[in-house]
Amino acid sequence: EEIDKGLTEYFLTHSVLTRRDFEQLFTLTRATAGRYITRLAKEKKLCNISIPHNPIYEPMPGFYGKEKLTGNGYYNRMKTH
Repeated sequence: EEIDKGLTEYFLTHSVLTRRDFEQLFTLTRATAGRYITRLAKEKKLCNISIPHNPIYEPMPGFYGKEKLTGNGYYNRMKTH
């Protein structure tokens, strides 16, 4: 999906994402960007690391280039997602 590819590229150089960043990255309205982010959070691809009224998102382990947790507590670098 285009969104997943774009976010993978984005997170290569950024550690966090805001709704406004998402809007600008994909040229979306505020409402559409919010719907996409809500869906990605429900799919456990993004995690809000801030407060609900000022969300700041980071990728969950295993998505958008963030290392995936293994059973032994170590991270493995993901080549896909």
